[in-house]
Amino acid sequence: MESKLNRAVPFFTLIELLVKRSHLCCNRVYGNKERYSPVHGQVKQYCFTSIDLLASAAQQKRFSKNKNCTSLRPEGRTSRIFDARQKCSSHLHIFTQSAFTLIELLVVIAIIAILAAMLLPALQQARSRAKSTACNNNFNTLGKYLGIYLSDFNGFFPRRKVAAGNFWNRSSVNSPWAPYSDLWNSTSGNEYLGGLRRHKGVIYRNKFLCPEVSEQQLGKTFYGPAPFSIHNSGSAESPLILSVAFNRFLNGTNGAAPVRLVNVYRPAYLVYLADSAGGGATDYRCDYHEDHGERTYLLGYRHNMKAWILHADGHTRTARPHVDLCYKCCKTEWNGPAWRPRPEANTFQ
Repeated sequence: MESKLNRAVPFFTLIELLVKRSHLCCNRVYGNKERYSPVHGQVKQYCFTSIDLLASAAQQKRFSKNKNCTSLRPEGRTSRIFDARQKCSSHLHIFTQSAFTLIELLVVIAIIAILAAMLLPALQQARSRAKSTACNNNFNTLGKYLGIYLSDFNGFFPRRKVAAGNFWNRSSVNSPWAPYSDLWNSTSGNEYLGGLRRHKGVIYRNKFLCPEVSEQQLGKTFYGPAPFSIHNSGSAESPLILSVAFNRFLNGTNGAAPVRLVNVYRPAYLVYLADSAGGGATDYRCDYHEDHGERTYLLGYRHNMKAWILHADGHTRTARPHVDLCYKCCKTEWNGPAWRPRPEANTFQ
C-alpha cells in the first residue's frame, strides 16, 4: 500500500508549489458553470488554492498513462503541471535553463566599456571641479585671516622682510603669520603655509596646499606654457613647492615700508594672493614667455587653465593665462592697480 501511495503522489519542491499557487489568469471550471470577471467582461479568471494544488497532485497517478502529464519536476526548458479538473496539461515556464554564449558575453563587456568611456571624462571633470572648489575655499579662508590681521595691526598688510619661503614658514621670526597657529598643522619648521615639502623622507603637507599639487611634482622644475610650469624651491634633498604666492609689491620688497589698506588705490583690483607655480611670490611677470625676466613669479594655472586670485578687498576670482594680469601679453600696467598699491598718477586717466 505504501509503495503504491509513493508512486501515486510525487514529491514537489516548495518553489513548484508556490509557482503553481501564484499561476493566475487561467480558465477555471466548476462542473458546467464558469465564473466570469465583472471587470474584464468575458475574460475568465481563477486562482488556484492550496487544496486545488494538492488535489491536482493526488490525481497524478490516475492519469499517469497520459504522456503529457508527467512529473512536476521540470524537464528541459519547460515543465508541465497537470490540471485534474480540466484533464489536460498546462505549461508553466519555470526553471528555465539558460547560459551566456561567448558572443553575448562579449557584447555585454563592450557595452560596459562604452559606458565607462562615456562616464570617466565626466568623473574626471567633476573631480577637477571639486579640487578647484577646495582651492577657492582655501583662498576665502586666507582672506578671512587677512581681515583678522588687518584688524590686529591697524590696517597694515603683512610685510615680507626676507625671502618668500620664510614669509610662509611658521618657525621664521620674520614671518608675519607666525602668531596665527591655526594656519599650520604642526610646529615643525619644515611645514610651510600652502606648501608641500619632503625632508629626510618625511612629507610635510599644509592644510592650505592646492589639491592639484602632488608629491610626484617634488624635485621637478619646468618652465613652459601654462599650466605646465613647476618651480621647486629649497634644495635637491629637501624640495619645496609653495602653491600660494603673495604680491611682492603689496607685502613690501627691498626694505619698502608696509602698506596700509586705506592707502590702496583700488583694493578690488589689487592682487594679494594667487595660485603659485611653486615660487611663493608673484608680480606683473606672472605669465610665461620665452624672454621672461623672472620665472619664479609664475602663476599656477592648475584649475582647467585657470588660477585663483585673492584681491585686497577679500573677494576671489579666477585668472586665465594670456588674458589678464601679465604685462606682456595682456597689456596690464606693470605699475597699475593690479600690482601696485599706489600706482603713479599718470598711469590712469
